[in-house]
Amino acid sequence: MRVELSEAAMYRRMDKKERCMVMMPLCGMVVFGGVILMAAGYPLLMCLALSSISAVGLIASGIKYQKLKRLIMPVSRCFLEVEGACFSVVQPWTDERYESCRIELEDIERLVKAKRGSFYVKIHPERRSRIQDGSGRMRTIICVRPFGYETEQIEAIYQRIKERLPKTAEVYEYET
Repeated sequence: MRVELSEAAMYRRMDKKERCMVMMPLCGMVVFGGVILMAAGYPLLMCLALSSISAVGLIASGIKYQKLKRLIMPVSRCFLEVEGACFSVVQPWTDERYESCRIELEDIERLVKAKRGSFYVKIHPERRSRIQDGSGRMRTIICVRPFGYETEQIEAIYQRIKERLPKTAEVYEYET
């Protein structure tokens, strides 16, 4: 079973980034207008409130913009796949880097279903399966995130992995 990541979720991120780009100059203009009003002799309290609220909006929009900029990348290579006794993942990480793994199901030590549709897979460190994060480091845990997948698709992949786990693997499910 192979599930491809939908590009619609990435387009939504791009739309949010564009909204932040529009909000930054708008908030900047309101801050500037508040300063001009203070200089013109309008009530100080009103001008300070207007300027400070807009400054907070400017800073929040800038921070959100920077975070979204790091998370926008091509998703054509991303997928989840359970084939035979093997589980493979390529998912977006940050800064145009991808997190990937190819796990033999017999190497899974623990499977944890978390809230919001994600699940974690922990492998034995001495086995042949590998998990590589976006910076190239090897790890023993991967969080399979639902970003870009429908809830039913993630659930189907999780159930297929759970069915094929060895008897020694631990399974934890947290209620949402």
